[in-house]
Amino acid sequence: MKKLLLLSAILIFACSSDSEGNDNANNPNAQRLVESVTVISANNTSTFNYWFSYDENNRLSTMQCQFNDYNEFGQIFDEGIIEVYNIEYSDNAIAFGWNDEEVSSTYLLNNDGTIDANYITFLNGYPNTIQTTDGQDDNCLKRHTWVNNNLTQVVETCSPNLSDSHIEEFEYTNHINPIGHYGWSLTGSGPAAMLYLVGAVGKASELLPNKERSCRGNTYSPINQNNCNNFSETEITYEFDSQGYPIVINENSYWQSVNYESFSSTSYAITYTN
Repeated sequence: MKKLLLLSAILIFACSSDSEGNDNANNPNAQRLVESVTVISANNTSTFNYWFSYDENNRLSTMQCQFNDYNEFGQIFDEGIIEVYNIEYSDNAIAFGWNDEEVSSTYLLNNDGTIDANYITFLNGYPNTIQTTDGQDDNCLKRHTWVNNNLTQVVETCSPNLSDSHIEEFEYTNHINPIGHYGWSLTGSGPAAMLYLVGAVGKASELLPNKERSCRGNTYSPINQNNCNNFSETEITYEFDSQGYPIVINENSYWQSVNYESFSSTSYAITYTN
């Protein structure tokens, strides 16, 4: 199985016009439930398809996901199998199973439903710091900056290889996020992705962002792409249904590194169970 990673950005949507606020954002018992996020078209990128199911309390119970690689002509050249992940809930823990495994990993929870672990801290229910490792030499610390309940910056400082340090910046519209943690930066599989989806890694941003910039090798803000070993920028547009929920995501991305640049585009369709 491919090594699948979850990007550090909290799962988010964007929109181009205002709508009425939704006080029920991030409340799974009040909001509409996402049934699937699937690729309509893509080129020069790697993507995932997702299918979700829920228990009688409207909690996520199963996630199916499929990883695919697309070439510059919009054709799949590496099609992955569909993997199935399950989640079970108890009073102070959640347990995950993969395909035929009954339980593959278990996480203890705080009273507010966030992870009870020494590698992550929270501030008012939002992720504050996360300690990570790259599996080799680096130990890294991610610091999250929140402004008016929206994630505006993630700075990851790594040592001893400072060149692996990383910064992300986010810009927002004034449209309330109606569907919590589901969004365009859902790019992983397994318990790591599901922890975000159930809110165990903290609250999602209140508003819908419209741009993300990323810089590796430099953590100075604001990001200047000329100072980055690797730079990327993603812009998103959306189509909405009559209730203001996104049904199509159009994502355009640009990457730049030394003597190299690349463009990609992806469109996703979103369906709901209700």
